[in-house]
Amino acid sequence: MTFDSRLRYLRRHAPAPFTWADHVYACLYPNADDWVDDEDMERVKRLVGKRNQDLLALGLIGSDVAYTTWRKQQDGVDWIWNHAETPGEEARYWTRDLWFWSRHVNEVRAAGLWQPPAVPKEWKVVEAALVSGNPGELNLNDGAGCWVVKKCLRAAGLY
Repeated sequence: MTFDSRLRYLRRHAPAPFTWADHVYACLYPNADDWVDDEDMERVKRLVGKRNQDLLALGLIGSDVAYTTWRKQQDGVDWIWNHAETPGEEARYWTRDLWFWSRHVNEVRAAGLWQPPAVPKEWKVVEAALVSGNPGELNLNDGAGCWVVKKCLRAAGLY
């Protein structure tokens, strides 16, 4: 298989996250003998940095690619309480989904398509923030999960 055919193959797919750069590099250059296995950490950093810049320029790796992939799989807003019973559970076990969800909600608001949902009783502590777009005070007495949910919403620009 030639370099060009491997490159075409990799380009048929969405860019990989930076954390997969070594795997992408190995696929693109299967016979490379310059794998990073060296005591000289400065050399390693330069080599990895150069590889990542090359792969980035080829469009094979990218930053924040997981969100784009996740977003393409969504038909609409996937309410976070559909897979976690409480804000604490969401924050503890579904942190990435929480972050993606908050960004998605922000996109929906920005597009003027926001329709506040009915919120289950276990999630009432974040309802006002979700409906109004205003978090109010971040109060740790509401529970760490509530605080994390509001923090993600705020960081995503929801309010």
